[in-house]
Amino acid sequence: MGEYVHYICPREPLPTSETIAEFFRQDAGGFELEEEAHIVKSGIVYAAVEINLPGDDLFAPELEEFRERVTKLGNGTPEASARVLGVLDETKSIVTVQLLSGPGSAEEAEKPVNLLFAHFDRTCPGMVYSSVVGFWEGDRQILAVRWPTRPNALRRLWRSLTGGR
Repeated sequence: MGEYVHYICPREPLPTSETIAEFFRQDAGGFELEEEAHIVKSGIVYAAVEINLPGDDLFAPELEEFRERVTKLGNGTPEASARVLGVLDETKSIVTVQLLSGPGSAEEAEKPVNLLFAHFDRTCPGMVYSSVVGFWEGDRQILAVRWPTRPNALRRLWRSLTGGR
């Protein structure tokens, strides 16, 4: 089992399985999206992708969990918490990526997620959430969370997403 990272989309156009698959066919450095929504390269599965929309079984519980993290564990200004809660109130889609442990390095597993989230930043700007590093918009951390987890893998992911900032 691996770490989970979420892309929160508050506006159109929303990611779909088709648009994510098209992205991987065109711009993903040799990574592909298999029918089972696994991100693979050379037969190695690096991550699993799931899209949650209003009305499905996970959408409302995930949003509630994110809100709870902001209100109980948020480590920032009231304005930052309000910003995150505002985005959560407008959320229309959540793309959840599970980083899978496998034969490749952690850095290799993070590459397709970095590419996918950078694509989302261009096509449906939203916010990224991880229980390790909190809520981010683009390359800016909006709100940290105080959560006792194993931080190394996702901190590396965020450093690579933000150019080391």
